[in-house]
Amino acid sequence: MLQDFYMKNKPAVARLVRQFLDKDLFVAFPKWRGKASAIVVGSVAVSNYDKFSDIDLNLIFKGKKDRDAYSLKELKEYKNALRRRAEPVQIHQPMTIQEVEDELRPWSKDGIMREYVRALVVTDPGRRFARLRGKYRWYPTDVYKEKVNWLFAEAFFEYHERFGVAVNRREEYFSEVLKIKIVRLLLNAVLLAHRRFPAFDKHLFQDVGRLPKLPRGFLKAFEDLVGECDPGRMHADLSRALKATEKMLVAKRLIPERDCEYWVGLRPKYKVQVGG
Repeated sequence: MLQDFYMKNKPAVARLVRQFLDKDLFVAFPKWRGKASAIVVGSVAVSNYDKFSDIDLNLIFKGKKDRDAYSLKELKEYKNALRRRAEPVQIHQPMTIQEVEDELRPWSKDGIMREYVRALVVTDPGRRFARLRGKYRWYPTDVYKEKVNWLFAEAFFEYHERFGVAVNRREEYFSEVLKIKIVRLLLNAVLLAHRRFPAFDKHLFQDVGRLPKLPRGFLKAFEDLVGECDPGRMHADLSRALKATEKMLVAKRLIPERDCEYWVGLRPKYKVQVGG
């Protein structure tokens, strides 16, 4: 029923999923009909899907009574049947609306925030999910600035306190690991600077590439850095990337212009989940 969904745009995918719910899932689980907010997250929600993607489907209920009308064992058996039919859909563990809010409220699970804020809503009885999402559209100002500062401080620390030592020791593998970590931190800082949520690794460069008015050659420098293997050139390129990102964040008044000691010693309260 959902095969070839990747060839369709998001509104058409939403219609396909609605048809799947009506004619398949809610036939198997009739007590859930009219009770679940069904939302699509993952690659489809952020328009990064292709023939290798699945539809990631979340079911959210008003309370435990509705959610627990069926057991996880029954749901697992249904999901196994979908797999045998080669239906490209992943149904995640059902949750209550309160459980979703409990995940969002601490402002610590950035990936989950991104998933829910950008989710494609298929069904939403009583607009429960819509109201909840409205409360968590973006970080409070103090949390937002702390997270940007954490990303830059972490990148600064990894470069100045760890990367140089790894290069001097000729630890090629560890140097490469640190290089990718620093790139990940800086590009996520750039995303936040443009009021975009942190990205999963597989979407990071695409998401940054969609940002408006990036300095000329900014992203290309990071792409070249990822492919660079010479430790000396990596060192110089990382330094330039760090300075270019700092200039952008200072210009947007998200971080102060401070010395090395300040950034190495900074420990912001709110961190950012990166990677994945």
